[in-house]
Amino acid sequence: MTVTSAMTYTSGMADAPDIPDEMRIVDARNVFGAVVEKSRYYAGVTFLMNRGKRVAAVVPVEVAEAYEAQRRASSESAD
Repeated sequence: MTVTSAMTYTSGMADAPDIPDEMRIVDARNVFGAVVEKSRYYAGVTFLMNRGKRVAAVVPVEVAEAYEAQRRASSESAD
């Protein structure tokens, strides 16, 4: 799946937040605003880990909406 997104620049956004691509949920809680900023403004994905395994991801809304539309289309075609 290929998804493109427009990024909006706001004042004070010189560099993307220094958020790793994978982090423990407990650590993400402390910097959740920065995790969301990475996703929203820089089209970054952050995988959330629990006990060393990926359990969720914070993704740009366009990615989630494209996934949702794809699932909806495939379930409608199965009917």
